[in-house]
Amino acid sequence: MSKKSDDDKPDDYKVGYARPPANSRFKPGQSGNPKGRPKGARNFSTEIEAELNARVDVTENGRSKKITKRALVAKKLVNKGAQGDAKAIGLLLQQERLDEKSNGGGTLLPTVPNANDEKVMANIISRFRRTVAGDDALVDDVSNPDVSEQGENHDDVP
Repeated sequence: MSKKSDDDKPDDYKVGYARPPANSRFKPGQSGNPKGRPKGARNFSTEIEAELNARVDVTENGRSKKITKRALVAKKLVNKGAQGDAKAIGLLLQQERLDEKSNGGGTLLPTVPNANDEKVMANIISRFRRTVAGDDALVDDVSNPDVSEQGENHDDVP
């Protein structure tokens, strides 16, 4: 009769690569890292974020006030850039480019409407007023926005 171990493995079980001894294997329900990461342990980026959000006392223009370390770093960087520090200027320009990319290409400048824009807007407003008034029969074909009520073609309008 074959002698069985605790794991019901035969005596001829070979210990080797990917076949650990039966007595050193994890028991069912036992973790390979019993202590694991402690609850509440924070990673490096969380620690950095907490430090940047910490408030410190600073004296500015003779007055003491509390600001975050993030704001303090930003003030120092901008002040160094204003003094002509090339590295600070480079960092500020790089940050500005990143902000422009994340905001969809920077700030949009307001445009001044020209005569064609005024005509198109007047046409849209008059159509809207007639639609709201319930006189849908007078509304032009809105599927072709290049044709106005007078039948003019606005190909030159961007």
